[in-house]
Amino acid sequence: MTIKKFIQMLPFFKKSTSKKNIEKRKNILYVFTISILTYILYREYTYEIPYNYDYFVNELFSFIPIRSTYSWTWIFLLGMSILGCLPLFKKKLIGIIGLLLFIGVIIKPFIIKETPEQSSISFFKSRKNEMYRIIQNLKKSKQQRIINKEIENLGFEQLEIKDNTYIFMVRSLLDNGYGFLYSRSGKIPLDLYAKKIEGSWYTFSLK
Repeated sequence: MTIKKFIQMLPFFKKSTSKKNIEKRKNILYVFTISILTYILYREYTYEIPYNYDYFVNELFSFIPIRSTYSWTWIFLLGMSILGCLPLFKKKLIGIIGLLLFIGVIIKPFIIKETPEQSSISFFKSRKNEMYRIIQNLKKSKQQRIINKEIENLGFEQLEIKDNTYIFMVRSLLDNGYGFLYSRSGKIPLDLYAKKIEGSWYTFSLK
């Protein structure tokens, strides 16, 4: 007996054409697909508009407003959940999980009237350690304005340094500029409205 024939005799490698096994595989694939769609629906329920979202640029090219709960993802899930209900028409109980997904998709706009925005505190806390590390690395720097990938990857347009005050600019467009600043002395530039978050950290907007 050759090794190839021996491997083919193993149960795992046997080719099964029975209706029972084919149906079992279909059910596994169906449950797997519904599980992925359920995870996407969970992300849709918990999604928040990023604090640094650029409304001015993105809304110009968006067919569906970012605040609307009827997103492209929701439309996709609606279509897929309808397909997920098809087994019920064949009197297969496994289709109940597809029905539950469909219900979850349908009620979302009634539960969440408008997509919430990420708070400044949430945005800050998720980046605080990295921001502080950058400050420590720049203590002896003579640069007054820093724009690089590290800053951009954290969600900031630029970092300005004025009299030992570190200004992380989220948006600097016209009068809508805002962001965070670090000032150990508590000295705030005159052109900024600032509100303390914690310690030497402040959130600010342009005057």
